[in-house]
Amino acid sequence: MIRTLVIGPVVFFSALFGSVYFQKRLIYNNWGPQPRIEWECEVDVEEVQFKTADGETLCGFWGNGPQLDDWALPDKPVVLFCHGNSWTIDYWRWVIDRWSWLIGADVLIFDYRGYGRSTGSPSEDGLYRDARGAYDYLVKERNIDPRRIVIVGQSLGGGVALQLAENVDHKMLVLESTFTSMCDVVDDLFLGMPMSRFCDEKFPNFERIQNYKKPLFMSHGTDDRLILFSQAEKLFEAAGGPKQFWPVDGMRHNDQRDHFIYMAFIRDFMTENW
Repeated sequence: MIRTLVIGPVVFFSALFGSVYFQKRLIYNNWGPQPRIEWECEVDVEEVQFKTADGETLCGFWGNGPQLDDWALPDKPVVLFCHGNSWTIDYWRWVIDRWSWLIGADVLIFDYRGYGRSTGSPSEDGLYRDARGAYDYLVKERNIDPRRIVIVGQSLGGGVALQLAENVDHKMLVLESTFTSMCDVVDDLFLGMPMSRFCDEKFPNFERIQNYKKPLFMSHGTDDRLILFSQAEKLFEAAGGPKQFWPVDGMRHNDQRDHFIYMAFIRDFMTENW
């Protein structure tokens, strides 16, 4: 009887998580068409579209940051932002204000395939192609010098950003609430049951970050229950280049960082490593 009580749920959840559909809906949350959200940005925002190497059409927002009087770098930073697994760029537009008004950066945010008005269906390899498409749009269509590009990834987007940073020229990387691997997240969510053996979407961030040598800024909430704080600590320790870590005391996974404090840390780090 005890064996049945223990093995039964394991078999059930293993079969459930083993289905491709369930994995996609768990990992890529709220993808698909979404109602438009009206959001007024403090800077001019342009709607843009670009193609991926495999033919998908992605939608994004481009924001022009103002010239700051109190702080400026030799070259204006350009932020390429990879958002988390939920919602679309209509929701994520606040990111443009954060980086534009407090850093003076130009900002590109984009929807992955299958999100919002972007075509296709999300997958790990697909998201990697999407980030590369966004990068190529900046470099080839907007003629942005790669040495001005700051790649930023939030949560799931951290895995996307890290894979992109591994393969393209850029200035620095910023990871917000990012995990060591999707398999580690799955095992934590299922309370130690070995579900990771059924995980098709890997996002092997810990393996990748060990080879990363450019400047890295990381932040993570100490009360994050979705992606444990210990995963961020492990990622940070493995990185080999100039780096800084901001543990946000009491912050959970979906809480927002204090914009002014966060950008003050970022500004100091940029000043030292630009």
